[in-house]
Amino acid sequence: MPEFMNVNDRFMRFSIAMETISKNVQKYKNEQLFPFGLKSMHLMFLYCLGQAGDGLTATELSKSCGVDKAFISRMATDLRSMGYIGCADQEGGHYKKRLELTESGREIIREISERIDAAVEKVTANIPREHLEVFYSVLEQMNGNISGLLENQAE
Repeated sequence: MPEFMNVNDRFMRFSIAMETISKNVQKYKNEQLFPFGLKSMHLMFLYCLGQAGDGLTATELSKSCGVDKAFISRMATDLRSMGYIGCADQEGGHYKKRLELTESGREIIREISERIDAAVEKVTANIPREHLEVFYSVLEQMNGNISGLLENQAE
């Protein structure tokens, strides 16, 4: 059996693969979202609101999307002006108001979800389900390990 790659080779292979995947996914998302006047972060925002059903506060969206509340505020302004989201209630502070999809927002997320489903089917074609489960499990573990490494450096 051939020897496994050394640490430096694994690092480079991993880094290059992650960068390439990230760029390609970003490019594909932007191409698919352009006709709707949306950007990739708009998609995460709309998707999280769609999954929540009864809306989310800016604080909850910030945690779900992994970005700060100021960014959520900017995205909310964009999406409100496009008519895709509204406030479920008018009470509470800026970050405590529940944001929800409008009917237009629900329609757009349905259309985009169909495109995402088709893309995922193509990308994962001919890859056994068991392999995908292992892949995502390992990827999540590595992400956790990298986050832990960063947290340890901050201390």
